[in-house]
Amino acid sequence: QAARRMNLLSHMSQVPRQLGRRDILLNADLLVQPQSLGEARSLTLSAMAHGLPVIALDDSWLDYLIDRQTAWVVERLDSCNVTQWVEQISRAIRKPDEARGLGLGAREWVGRNHLAIRQLNLALAAYKQAVGQSIKFPTTAEG
Repeated sequence: QAARRMNLLSHMSQVPRQLGRRDILLNADLLVQPQSLGEARSLTLSAMAHGLPVIALDDSWLDYLIDRQTAWVVERLDSCNVTQWVEQISRAIRKPDEARGLGLGAREWVGRNHLAIRQLNLALAAYKQAVGQSIKFPTTAEG
C-alpha cells in the first residue's frame, strides 16, 4: 500500500518467497520486508550481510532487527501502518547516504553476531550441554 501511495510500484521488484536465488539482492538498492514473525529470516539476514539497507516490520523473533542500527523498523500496529512505511521508504530515497550507512552498519553487526561458524559453535555447545561428555569411538589405529 505504501509503495502504491508513493507511485513506486513500477520501480520495485517483488521477490517470491520460494525464490532460491539470493543474488538478486546484490542488484537491489533497498529491501522492504513487510512480513513478520520469523518469515523470510534468511533473506533479510542475507541482505544485511551484503550491506543492503533494510526496512522491516518489527518482529520479536528476529534479534537482528535493531531499529536505526541494522534496519529501519516499522512499528507493529493493529491496523496497517501505511504512514510509517511511506516515511521510511521516503527517507531511503531522500537520504541515500544515510541508507548506505544503515546497510554498512547492518553488515558489520551481522559479521560480529551471525557468522555461520558462530552458529555452528552455539549448536555444538548446546549439544554438548544436552548429552554431557562426548562418546569416544575407536579409530582404526586403536583397533
